[in-house]
Amino acid sequence: MKALCAAAMFIMSISVVFAEITTIGISVTQDNGKPCKVSIYSDFSANNRKNISIEEASEVLLKAPNAGSVVLVGIVANGVPLNLYLPILDAISKNGALQISFVEGDGPEFIRQNIHKMIEPTAVVNP
Repeated sequence: MKALCAAAMFIMSISVVFAEITTIGISVTQDNGKPCKVSIYSDFSANNRKNISIEEASEVLLKAPNAGSVVLVGIVANGVPLNLYLPILDAISKNGALQISFVEGDGPEFIRQNIHKMIEPTAVVNP
């Protein structure tokens, strides 16, 4: 039984390594306090949308298929407050096929540099 479980885990790990990686790009914009507009650019053309609402985009992402592959999602939301596009992040988190690759937004450069300094790996050597 242990051998069978080990073999199954090995096969699953190989399928993950060799699985095709697909992507979804999301652009969130807002003009002068108007409702946000979202465009979705997907390797699955059926998911592509242009200038839809946050609610519509969330629904598309919640139902986005994986077709047996890892789906990496990138979000660009320059100048849009997080609370306005948070439903999109929630939808992504509820769809097990999707993984957030990056979220990019406008911000002062010194903040971005400070964050990069904090998250860069340190040169600590484990004994």
